[in-house]
Parts: sequence; structure tokens; C-alpha cells
Amino acid sequence: MTNSHPRSPRPRVCTASFSRRVLRAGRQLTGIALGAYGVVTTLWFALKLFKVKWTPVEMVGSLFPLLLLPALLIAPVSLWRRRRVLLLLSLPAALTFIVDYGEFFVPHPVQAESQRVKFRFLTYNIHAESVHLQGMMEVIRVADADVVALQELSPAMAEVLAAQLKEQYPYQALHPNFDNPIWGQGVLSRYPIVEDEYWRISLGHQRVKLEIDGSPLVLYNTHPSHPFRLREGQLFDVQPHRREVDEVLRRAADDTGALIIAGDFNMTDQVDDYSRLAQRFHDAYREVGWGLGLTFPDFSAASAQPVDMPVLTIIGRPVARLDFIFHSEAVQALAVRVWSTSGGSDHRPVLAEFAVR
Repeated sequence: MTNSHPRSPRPRVCTASFSRRVLRAGRQLTGIALGAYGVVTTLWFALKLFKVKWTPVEMVGSLFPLLLLPALLIAPVSLWRRRRVLLLLSLPAALTFIVDYGEFFVPHPVQAESQRVKFRFLTYNIHAESVHLQGMMEVIRVADADVVALQELSPAMAEVLAAQLKEQYPYQALHPNFDNPIWGQGVLSRYPIVEDEYWRISLGHQRVKLEIDGSPLVLYNTHPSHPFRLREGQLFDVQPHRREVDEVLRRAADDTGALIIAGDFNMTDQVDDYSRLAQRFHDAYREVGWGLGLTFPDFSAASAQPVDMPVLTIIGRPVARLDFIFHSEAVQALAVRVWSTSGGSDHRPVLAEFAVR
């Protein structure tokens, strides 16, 4: 005898309703994230405006302008969607970017003043590299600068520079460090080097005096330590960086005339140490550069990657400007640009053209 009772229909999952719930939850989470971003950047802007000395303020400033970029999209979208609160929260970051970096996208045509000698200058952090050297050597050759400031000079690289570039750069002041190549500094020059001094606080620093067609020029090749100090058990500490900048400024106060301070500064242009340098000297890239001038990190070469992750070769491109060239009034900046490749370093070099009396 067959069962004549009809089967109860199985409950059907409403996929459309589930999708709507997922989308609604996604929108809510996005709104919360964007609101949090707006609160953090607005709070940072207010604290910085009132010159509040607080570690989180300086730590956020060390990540700029990367953290400002989303506001350029959030603000107009919020205006379009009539999200007033989100618009108000994102406006300070968007306006800060426009005020601080808008001039970077305006052409700066410059003509050399009369009776001035032109020269090309390159600053380059070469990653303390001891094995993969030829890519960086090729960058130095092709850039063809008259004066080159090198940070993180290894003994192996110093040996290669002395052997292969002696004809191109007859004057060399190289200070490789055998204990830690990150401490090494060096200067290559087509012009005579009449003074040379190296010192180290945390990282290495160097002062040389050059004679450029009879015009004296003092160059500080500097490398202050970065404020993120996880290896020393601290998340963030600006004091070691500040001490090194203090020492450079103290020494530079005794130099008059043509002067350049260049290197890997391990800072962005939103921190106090940058402001202290910019109050006394000119930021060449801000004067005549174009674009954001991002120099770090470049992980396109596997040897430059902090961990072995092939994906970094594709996505590891510069997001911060850490390499600067400052100059005194006696030096005129004519052009500055970031080199298009790193040559195997995790920094891209910066090439500038200057003129001195």
C-alpha cells in the first residue's frame, strides 16, 4: 500500500534576501570604516594645528601623504551621495592634501641666474647591498651626475666603485662600514673634494667640501635613523632621529655660502624634523619637482624585499618621500626628479640640477 500523504515542501533559502543582507552589512562596515578614517584624520589635523606633542600624532605624520589620498575620493563621493557627516570628516584631510601637495602638480619653469655654474647631483640609498651591485652601478652611470651622495655603503660596493668608476669620478670619499654596512656613507665627485669628515650617532653621516669650478660647496650626506624601532622593543620613538638632525643643523650653522643637505632622512614632510630643516633651507623637490616624489619602498627587486614574497615584486612600489635634498640661498635649484627605477635598492634615487655662483 503506497503512502498517499503528499511530501512537505523543503524550505528554500532565499538567496536574494541573503545577498541583500550581505550588501547591507558591507555598506554598514564601509560606512563605519570611512567614518573612523575621517575621525582619525580630523583629530590628527586638529592636534597638529595646535602643535600637540604626542607620539600618535608624529607616528601618523610619518605615514603621510599616503593616508591623505583616500580623502580625495571620499570627499567628492560624500558630496554626491549627500553624506554630510562623512563629507565634513573627510574635508580636513582632502584640504590638507590640496594645500600641502597641490603645488607639486604645477609646472615650475626655472632659468639659471647669470654667472652661475650648473652641476648635477644624485642622492641614493644603496641598501647596504653586497651581492647584487651591478643594477645600482648602472643607475649611477646612466644618471651621470657630477656629484653623488650614497647612503648605506657596503665594503663590497665601495670596492667596486673605486675600481669601476674611478675614471668617471676621480674624487671619491668613501666610508664603508665593516661592522654594519647600513652605517656606510660615500661621495663620488668630478670636482675636487678638499675636506671630508665622517661621523656616526646611530646611522652614518658625512660632510665634504667641494670646489666646483672655483666655487666652494659644502655637502652634508646624511642618514638619520627611522623612528619605528620595533627591533629595540619600541613601536615608535622620534628622539634618536631628532638628535641626528640636531647635530646636522648644529654643524651646518657654521657653514656659510653654498650648502646642500641630502640623503635618506627616514621622515616625511609632515613631521617636526622636516619643518626644522625647511625653516632654514629650501626643499629642492618642493621648489621645482613635479608629482609626489615618492622614493620608498621599491621592492621590485627580490634582493630589496624584507621578506621573500614574490607578490611584492608586483605591488611593492614607493608610497612615501623619504629622500630629500635641501639647499641654502647660495644654491639655485633648476630641476629635480625621482629616478624611474631603484636599480635593486629599496629606495629610488633623486637626481637634481643646481647652479652656484
